[in-house]
Amino acid sequence: MFAFKLPDVGEGISEAELLEWRVAVGDQVAEGDEIAVVNTDKITVELPSPRAGTIRARYGEIGEIIAVGTVIVEIDDGSDESVEIPKAPTAARGKVKAAPATRRRARELGVDLAGLTGSGDGGAIRLEDVEAAAAGSDDARRIPLKGARATAARHLAQSVHTLATSTTSFEARGDGILECLEAARPVAEKQGLKVSPVAVVAKCLAAVLSRHERFNATIDESTNELIVSETVELGLAVAAPDGLIVPVLRDAANRSLFDLAVDITDITSRARQGQLTLADIKGASFTLSSTGGLEEATIISTRPIINPPQSAVLWISRIVERPRVIAGQLEAGPMLAASLSFDHRYIDGAEATAFINDLVEMLEAPGGGA
Repeated sequence: MFAFKLPDVGEGISEAELLEWRVAVGDQVAEGDEIAVVNTDKITVELPSPRAGTIRARYGEIGEIIAVGTVIVEIDDGSDESVEIPKAPTAARGKVKAAPATRRRARELGVDLAGLTGSGDGGAIRLEDVEAAAAGSDDARRIPLKGARATAARHLAQSVHTLATSTTSFEARGDGILECLEAARPVAEKQGLKVSPVAVVAKCLAAVLSRHERFNATIDESTNELIVSETVELGLAVAAPDGLIVPVLRDAANRSLFDLAVDITDITSRARQGQLTLADIKGASFTLSSTGGLEEATIISTRPIINPPQSAVLWISRIVERPRVIAGQLEAGPMLAASLSFDHRYIDGAEATAFINDLVEMLEAPGGGA
């Protein structure tokens, strides 16, 4: 009997939510057949069977949070190999009887189900029991750090404590970007596309990254080396309901503006619906972050935190009318604020300035350089 344990499916996760079973007890499976679907940090992962054989047991209810390393399936693979199946996980599940929706609400309210007495059949904990426990607590409501936010917290702490982060804020005139959007509008409308300022910036940024290799790279801390990416794998920070997530625009430097616009619409939509897969978020060589769609106040500067193991990150604002001086004349015009954070161990100030100069030149070119 082979015990299949929930693996670490990436990004150093410690637990996952069971979304779907693809097999039942008694089913025959081939190696590589899908056994279950889990969700971690809003990323959907299909788990393949590591062995061929017969499903003899499966552990876990839909909606249950399962720790990495927990046995979820027993497979009779017909071999003489015997693997001891730890029974603690199933016993632990038996101590608390609650529906998936009840468990989910308990997690939202920070209520420990193990400490409740259920009012349902057989002592099952009902939604009303959870709500009552939360309302009757003397403590303030607690919001646990978990899932995507917990992963982000680990990465941000690593960034702050490991990287020598330096940040340079700058501005670019937005006329070129707006001209590009206006020129693209007729074609976009015919194709049913939405081309946003972020798409134009992403197109220009990808071109610049292909010429500045230290920015388009990841850091190997074990060898103190930069690993330069052969293509621009541009991460795009998206504000999803459960926290920030960064899907990747693949080979962005070799994509057309309209192709990038389609991809941006797709990955942001799936990110907000919790439909991203592990393949969607792995392998970014640089991250672009934008608050343009969220801003009501005008943000003119920030200090974006580098997403390890990347070497740099760029933040951009929305384009707004602000005072500026053109050819010695004061006027109001569209301006884009931006901040570039980079690891000073591998990128010096002169290199960062050259990168910014190149990027601003493209953004301010007629048609936005795209």
